[in-house]
Amino acid sequence: MSEKKKLAIMSVATAFVLAVMLAVSWHINQPKAQPTLALPFATVTTGVTTSTQIVGANPTRRSIQICNAGTGNVFALPVGSGTPANNNGLPITTLTCFTQPTVTASGTSGSGGAAWNAFATASTNILVLEW
Repeated sequence: MSEKKKLAIMSVATAFVLAVMLAVSWHINQPKAQPTLALPFATVTTGVTTSTQIVGANPTRRSIQICNAGTGNVFALPVGSGTPANNNGLPITTLTCFTQPTVTASGTSGSGGAAWNAFATASTNILVLEW
């Protein structure tokens, strides 16, 4: 076998080995994906003594939790279900939360994706968690 042929075979073999090493190295050291966590999106708002929107519509929302972190009582209703007022709506007493059951499909079924309004008996902080 001539020297040129040997050199050509060695070059091809070396290129092949380098390509395999590069592929293995890339597979081992490829960037890891971030984990998908079911963390809620939080909104903090102030409940006032008139019916006010506390969170907008979100058709991809699967669940909502409305927490009363303040001192007055809060009454909440999805938009289109009436106007929240004193003793009208879902009552959320001081330091408690209303948690809607999780919706199995995205959309406004079960009012999960609807906008929500609230009324407070006194100015109070409201925490809204959306999943």
